[in-house]
Amino acid sequence: MDTALRSLLPGLTAFWRSDVSNTRGENLYETLISIAGVMNWRHVEVWSMAEELGDFPPRDPVDQVVGWEILAGAEERAGDYKAAGMDLQRAAARAAAFPEDNGIILRKAEIAVENARIQLDLGDPEGASAALAPLRQEFETADPGLFQANYFLTYGEANLALVVNRQPNPCWNALSPSRRRGSANFDLKRTGSRGAALEVRSTATFSRSD
Repeated sequence: MDTALRSLLPGLTAFWRSDVSNTRGENLYETLISIAGVMNWRHVEVWSMAEELGDFPPRDPVDQVVGWEILAGAEERAGDYKAAGMDLQRAAARAAAFPEDNGIILRKAEIAVENARIQLDLGDPEGASAALAPLRQEFETADPGLFQANYFLTYGEANLALVVNRQPNPCWNALSPSRRRGSANFDLKRTGSRGAALEVRSTATFSRSD
């Protein structure tokens, strides 16, 4: 990894100072993004993605939306929730202009789930739950998979947090939103006659003082 990084940095410097082809320059950014992901260099990952999108914007509008979504995910991992929310808004605004088809509908729903996760990170489970509730039927009839599971996981986290907020607990309230999510164990189990729905069973242990 160290050898790869030492080789990469001079390459980036040469790219910035010359007229090296775009393809080679884009490959350099991709390499840096991969290294940052492996090393958990979250801010380097965000910077690299943002630079790549700025220098080599996708020509296809759908790819642009996907790029902003991926960048928002990196920003969330880096703790920059405001920037993540702004990029998701850009993605949603662009997706809203597309003709409606199954792929675009799912893309919009995916952005809504990602936005809800940002709201959870910012300590707004009520807003997250309200945003996800209208999408439940759509996800219950969607094909089973990670996308569907992510919706029900996020929706379950939001509703669990609402229940806890209605029953104040000093130990729970002292936790950050990300640690609250980590304290809950979500068991995702496929149910329904055709296996289309997911049941989210939320279990958490809370300590109470007498």
